[in-house]
Amino acid sequence: MSLPPIPNWVFLFPIFWIGGRIVMSMLHHLSTGKPVFTKPPERSTFFEGWASGWNDSRFLGASTGANNCLMVAVTDRELILNLQLPWYLLVPPWGSELEIRTPLKGIHYLERRRTGFREFLIVHSHDGNRLGLRLRSPDDFESAVSRRNEILGSVATF
Repeated sequence: MSLPPIPNWVFLFPIFWIGGRIVMSMLHHLSTGKPVFTKPPERSTFFEGWASGWNDSRFLGASTGANNCLMVAVTDRELILNLQLPWYLLVPPWGSELEIRTPLKGIHYLERRRTGFREFLIVHSHDGNRLGLRLRSPDDFESAVSRRNEILGSVATF
């Protein structure tokens, strides 16, 4: 007794599923006013693409981090985190915990941690949230954030 042949449409289902997810995510970005294609801010004092990080502010934040797919930028007044293309198109619109725009005045302090051979930078905010970042140039990030906080008159300590 042999098994019946597998229909051809079964192999196309994952392609249509992923394609539908991408289209829905693009429509969500357009309806909320977010750009479909992320690009670095024009006046950024620090920019790094393809960084890693996690957000501890929600229930699954630490377990749902981003590995080498984050865009991190520091502008005159805010810290911006976005997922890079194509990764943010595959994340459900309600599940993107790493699309963050936070004012620099809201940063309380920065903390460096070393785990094995990796060095992490933990950003603590005034409201108790923690954001972990693994950057290629953490010194430049730290100086950009501290320089802006001195100008803005924040109470951040580094």
